Amino acid sequence: MSAQKIEENRIIRKVTLIGAVIDGVLGIAKIITGIMANSHALVADGIHSLSDLGTDALVILVSRNKLSVADDNHPYGHDRIQTFAAVVLATLMILVAIGIAYDSVMRLFDLQSQSTPGFLAIFVAAVSMFAKEGIYRYTARAAKQIQSKLLLANAWHSRSDAFSSFVVLLAVGGSIAGIPWADTVGALLVAALIVKIAWEIGHEGIQELVDTGLNENQLIQMMSVAKQVDGVTDVHDLRTRRMGSSVLADMHIHVAPKISVSEGHRIGDEVYKSLRKQLPHVSDAVIHVDSEDDEAEKPSAHLPLRIELESHVYMALEPIVGSCRPIRMVIHYHAGEIELELVFAEDSMSLLTAEQRSKMVNSIEQIETIHRATILMELNG
Repeated sequence: MSAQKIEENRIIRKVTLIGAVIDGVLGIAKIITGIMANSHALVADGIHSLSDLGTDALVILVSRNKLSVADDNHPYGHDRIQTFAAVVLATLMILVAIGIAYDSVMRLFDLQSQSTPGFLAIFVAAVSMFAKEGIYRYTARAAKQIQSKLLLANAWHSRSDAFSSFVVLLAVGGSIAGIPWADTVGALLVAALIVKIAWEIGHEGIQELVDTGLNENQLIQMMSVAKQVDGVTDVHDLRTRRMGSSVLADMHIHVAPKISVSEGHRIGDEVYKSLRKQLPHVSDAVIHVDSEDDEAEKPSAHLPLRIELESHVYMALEPIVGSCRPIRMVIHYHAGEIELELVFAEDSMSLLTAEQRSKMVNSIEQIETIHRATILMELNG
C-alpha cells in the first residue's frame, strides 16, 4: 500500500468526520426548530441534513475499504468502490427527496391546517446555509486535492443542503409575510434541489460503471502524446475507461513494418512512459504495436505462422541445397503478404553457387502467400 493512498484515506476520514458532526448538530436543530416554529420546510431541511449522516458513514466505510490494494480477484484495484458508493449516495438522496415531496403535496391540499412559521426558523435556516456552504468548500477543496469523486459527491450533498436552507429562508419569510403556501412550496423546492444534485452525482457515477470513455478532446490529447514519440507513425483503436480518479487506456501504435520486435516493444514502452508523465490521471495503458494499419481490417490474419512456413520453405530448399539450412529466418507480414529474409552462415553461403542462390529465391517465391525472398549472409566473427 502506497503512502499516497494512506494519506488520501486519512484526509477523507478527517474531512468527513468534521462534516458529520456539523450535519448532526444542524439536522437536530432544524427539526426541533421546525416543529417549534411550525415550519414544514425547515423540518424537511433537517431531514435532509440528517440524511447526510448516512452518506458520511458510507464515505468513511468506503475510504477504509479503499485501503485494500489490487489483488488476484481485483487486478485493477478497488477504486470503483468509491464510484459505486457515490451512486448509492445519489439514490439515497433521491429517496429522501421523494418522501419530502410527497408530504409537501399532501399539505398543499390542506392549507387550512397550516400555521405561520416563527422568526426562529429564519435564524436557524440562515445559520444552516452559511455552515453548509462552509462544509462544501472545505470538502470540495480536499476532494480536488486527492481527486476523489466520492468526497466531491459528499461535498455537493452539503452544498445542496446550503441551497435548500436558502430556499427555506425565502419560504419562511413568505409565510410570515402572509403567503400561507410559501412554506410548503419551499419544502417542494428543497426536494427538487436534492433530486437535481443527486442526478448530477449519480449520472457521472453510472457513466463510469458502464465504462463510458473519455470525451473527444481528451482522446485527441492522448493520441497527440503518443504520436510525439519517435518511431510512432500513427495511433488508432484508442479505448479508455475510468476507474475512480484514474483512467485506464489501451491503444494501437503503428511503427515501421521491418523493425525488430524488441525495437517495437521499446517504442511501446516509451509511449507508456510519455502518457504517464504528461497525463498523470492515466494510471495504466496497454500499448499494442502494429507493423501495419489494421484499424479497418486485419490484412495478415490469414497468413501462416512460422512453424507452417518453415515446413514449406525447407521442402522448397531441399532439392537445391540438400541439408543446408539458414541459421535464421526473419518473417515480415505486411499488406496481406509475406517477405522472407533467410540468413546463412558465411561458411554455408560460400558453398553455394550463384545459380543455387537464384534457384532458392525463385523456389521460395513460388510458395503461396510469399511475396519476396531475400538471401543474406552473416559474416563469421
